[in-house]
Amino acid sequence: PRSGTTVAHAIICTSSRVNGYVAESSFLTYYFRALVAGLRQFDNHTRSFFAHRSHFERFARGMVRHALDRVAVNVGSPEILALKDPLMTPIFPMLSPLYPAFKFVVTVRHPLDVYRSRRAVMLKEKPDLVVGVNEARMVAEEYVRSYAYRQAANMHFMRYEDMGTEEAVRELGAFLGLDDFDLSRMWERPGGVRVESITESTNPWHSPLYGTGVQQSTRHKDVALDPAEVETVLRITQPIMKRFGYGE
Repeated sequence: PRSGTTVAHAIICTSSRVNGYVAESSFLTYYFRALVAGLRQFDNHTRSFFAHRSHFERFARGMVRHALDRVAVNVGSPEILALKDPLMTPIFPMLSPLYPAFKFVVTVRHPLDVYRSRRAVMLKEKPDLVVGVNEARMVAEEYVRSYAYRQAANMHFMRYEDMGTEEAVRELGAFLGLDDFDLSRMWERPGGVRVESITESTNPWHSPLYGTGVQQSTRHKDVALDPAEVETVLRITQPIMKRFGYGE
């Protein structure tokens, strides 16, 4: 969360072959997690209900397919269905080989900027919360879990800091097999109604940049972090930072 998944999704949804921009499909994540959990725990738990691993996999994949088919119909039956939920990112390594025809797009952002943004969300949710090292550790560990795997053939990593460049958009299109992104159509929902920016919102996760094109947020650059928070985030996320070319 807070790594640019919404903007990346909005870009993808400007293709004429893809559904219009939609909200996070968080409910679908549980379908995929059920598949992953059943496979991980097959010998201990799932075997009690399915004689063979392949039987469970066929059952669970069938549930996923049924859900995706219904969702596709409800967003206009596009040629390509594009959905997103950042909380699904840590299970991409297991989903990638199970769904070789699916394309998985992963956005990554400097961990301190992710933490600053998450910190702001925490304080919107609980204004009296005292945010410190424990919260920094929680976000940093989630960050590592989200990216602690290597790229597969059907997986593409996109840096938030590069998202506004023509090269990054072109590479995204090449990965997805799409060559007709039209950024003037960003944030158009199925049916053509456009998401408009709301400067103030009661939703603590809302960003006023939604509906404004491809922009890199600097809203939280002035958030003063305690040195212990900075040290915690950088220490835990250092391997991921090096991998994606982030300096401190």
